[in-house]
Amino acid sequence: MSRLRRIKIPIGTALPMIWNYARTKIGEQLRAVAFIIVYLVAFKILVLNTPPANALQLSAGIGMVVLGLTFFLEGLFLGLMPLGERVGLQLPQRCNIAVIMFFGLLLGGVQRWLSQLSHRSGSPVASSILRIAQALRDRFLSSLSVMML
Repeated sequence: MSRLRRIKIPIGTALPMIWNYARTKIGEQLRAVAFIIVYLVAFKILVLNTPPANALQLSAGIGMVVLGLTFFLEGLFLGLMPLGERVGLQLPQRCNIAVIMFFGLLLGGVQRWLSQLSHRSGSPVASSILRIAQALRDRFLSSLSVMML
């Protein structure tokens, strides 16, 4: 088996590549929150008849939200999604169908409980945990369907 060699990229070439990648990812998140920002500013101006106070502070906060979302989603794509995919692919090979069905049913029950908790409390933390439970349930169901093939 051949050994992988590192490719050396000069800093003058690497920086523009990193800049273009970062600009694309930040632009995606900015487009994702732009509607919410425009809606809230328009609501404050048109309905409440008050101009946005502390525009500099609001702009800095929006910038931090966009950067935070960018780093968060990049971390998900680089860390958690490949891990979940590996678990989903290896599970049918290492466990029998009864174990997979048990965890699928367990995750379905946890998801239902979290859904009720989220609706009652309105908590964003409960909503986030609910999304994670839904993603885990979907991974287990996909594992089950692969196993059935």
